[in-house]
Amino acid sequence: VRQLNLDRKEFDKEIYHILQNIIKYEGYANTGKEYMPALLFREAVITGLKLDDIKWVEKFITNYDSKLSPEYRDTVFNYSLGKITMHEHKYQQAMMLYDNCLPKIQIITYDIKIDKLVCLYEMGLFDILNEEITRNKKQLKTNRSITAFHKRSFLLFNRVISKILLLKLKQDEDLKIKLKKEVQ
Repeated sequence: VRQLNLDRKEFDKEIYHILQNIIKYEGYANTGKEYMPALLFREAVITGLKLDDIKWVEKFITNYDSKLSPEYRDTVFNYSLGKITMHEHKYQQAMMLYDNCLPKIQIITYDIKIDKLVCLYEMGLFDILNEEITRNKKQLKTNRSITAFHKRSFLLFNRVISKILLLKLKQDEDLKIKLKKEVQ
């Protein structure tokens, strides 16, 4: 799939169609006995939510969570439900679902950390949010197993959420303009 001359929504629709076919025809399995990869499951949920197809995502989770490896099933299931509740702006409920996820899959663990920062911000729990940002910064300095891509993404998100928090606490038009330029 190439993203040439397409707007983002069209690209997401193409990816979504491909993901649905891979899942429907078990394109991830060589012999028909393999478990569905957790990251394929994650991508299907995220892409479905990007396109606001909540009904399909809910049906997908219900119909396909049994195709996941037993060691990842509960984590991916709770993560997926958490993504839906985040999409519906039910931040407290999302936090509770994320608390049931074990740190078994690195990318999902970092997705959850990012989503929790958003939840804390949206719920107005700024002191706890600031503590989490500090904890995340320490983890980024000490964690040697995180991939460079995930480390950079997580670092950037923490930096942006720190600035958004600062802007929330200290209304400053210049800071707002700088942040908009940086995020763009």
